[in-house]
Amino acid sequence: MELSNQTDLPIDVAPLSPEDRRPQFPAAARVATLHANQRVTLCEDAEAFEALAADWNELLNGAHHKSAFLKHQWMSTWWRRIGAASRSRRLFVLLTRDSGDGRLAGVLPLYRETRGHGPFRRRVLRFLGSSPEAPEHLDAIVRAANPTAVVAALIAGLESLRSEYDSIELLDLAEASLLLPALAQWSRSARHTFRSWVWQECPYVETQGTFDKYLMTLTQKHRYKVRLFGKRLAAAHKVDLEVAAEPAQVGPAMEELFRLHAMRWTLKSDDVSGFDDASVHAFHREVAGRLAADDAIRLFLLRCDGRAVAACYCFHFDQRVYFFQPGFDPEFRQLHVGKVLLGRALEYCFTNRLREFDFLRGTEDYKFDWTDRKRSTFACNIAMTRWSKTVHAAQDAQRRLAAEKSAFQRRLVSRLKATEAGARALIVAKKVLTRPSSARAEE
Repeated sequence: MELSNQTDLPIDVAPLSPEDRRPQFPAAARVATLHANQRVTLCEDAEAFEALAADWNELLNGAHHKSAFLKHQWMSTWWRRIGAASRSRRLFVLLTRDSGDGRLAGVLPLYRETRGHGPFRRRVLRFLGSSPEAPEHLDAIVRAANPTAVVAALIAGLESLRSEYDSIELLDLAEASLLLPALAQWSRSARHTFRSWVWQECPYVETQGTFDKYLMTLTQKHRYKVRLFGKRLAAAHKVDLEVAAEPAQVGPAMEELFRLHAMRWTLKSDDVSGFDDASVHAFHREVAGRLAADDAIRLFLLRCDGRAVAACYCFHFDQRVYFFQPGFDPEFRQLHVGKVLLGRALEYCFTNRLREFDFLRGTEDYKFDWTDRKRSTFACNIAMTRWSKTVHAAQDAQRRLAAEKSAFQRRLVSRLKATEAGARALIVAKKVLTRPSSARAEE
C-alpha cells in the first residue's frame, strides 16, 4: 500500500554536520531513502498513519521482536488522544518496504517534539506511545526473515533525514533490541554523542508446566500465604474470578478498574497516581476496547459476593500476559485480595498454556515473592548538536547524583543493620514512613 504523503529520496544522500541546521529538502516533501533493495519512506500524516493498521500488525505478528505496546492500536490511540494534543509534536514514522512487491518490512515508530526557541531549540525524536504512559520492551518492528538488513535500512532513513532533528531520546528499549546496537554503531561512525544505560527492571514468570509445580518452586512461606489467604477469603465470601477479554466485557471491567485503583490510592496521603486522570482514563477506555477486538486484553476481576474487590489490568500478546495496573478495595485489604487475584491470574496463564507473565517495570518486593527472574529495558540518547550535547551532559550529571544518593542510602542502611540499636531504629522509621503509602498491590 503506497501512501500519498510518502516520496523517495535519491540514494547516498550525505548527512549534514551537527551545526548545519539549514533545510535539506523542500518542506512539502517528506522523504527518506533507498537502501539495499528497501524503499524507506517517512509517514507523518495522521490519516496515512491510521491506514497502516492492517499492514503494521501483520508485520508485528511475524516480527523479530514482539511487544503488546508495539501494536498499532496502542500507538495510534496514543497519538490521537495524547501526542497530537501538543502542537510541538508531529509524527515521524519511518517505514521500509521491499522495492519489488512493496511489502512492509520494517517500522520505526517515532514522533518529533520541538522544545525551546532560537539557539536553545531542540527537535527530539522519541518513541510513539510513551509519556505519560509507560510501555515496555520497545524496538523497531522488523520482519524476522532478514532483521539486520531491515534495521540497517531504517538507520539509513534516519541518516538521510538528519536535518529534521537534533537528538534522539529513546526509553524502554527491549533487552534484545536490534535497534540499540545499530544506533550505537551509526553514532560512532557519524561522530554523534551516544549514551545508553539500564532504564527499568522487569520481573517475569515463565508459565510453562502446571501451576501446582510452579508453586513448589516458591518459598515455603509465600506458598503457605497464597493458600492460606485464598482459603480465608473463600470461607468469608463467595469468590469468583472474572476474566474480561471480549470488547463487551472489557468496557464495564475498565470502569471497575478505575474505581478500585482510585480507592487503593485513597490510602496514600503523600502521593498522587497519574493513572487517576480523566485524559488517561479516556486513552485506556479507547485503547482497551480496540485491543480487545484483537484479543489483546485480559482484565482480571476478583468478585466477593458479586462485588468487584480487586482488579488486574493486563495486555495479552504472543502468548504473554503483561501486568499493567492493579486496583483493590481497601475494605478487603486485610483479606489480601490483591495477592489472591495475582495468584489467580498466574494460574490462568498456566491453565491456558501461555508462555509468560510479565510484571513489567518495577522491582517491588511483592513481585519477587513470585519470581527471581527479571530482564532489563534500556534507554539511549544520541546528540547531534552542541546544545543537545549540553542538555544530555546535564542529564547525565543528574543521573550520577541520583545514583550516588541511592548508594549512600544503601551503605547507611547496611551500617545501621549491623548494630542492634540501628536495626530497631530502621524498623521504627520504616513503619512511620510507609504508613501513609501502605496500599500495595499484593495486599
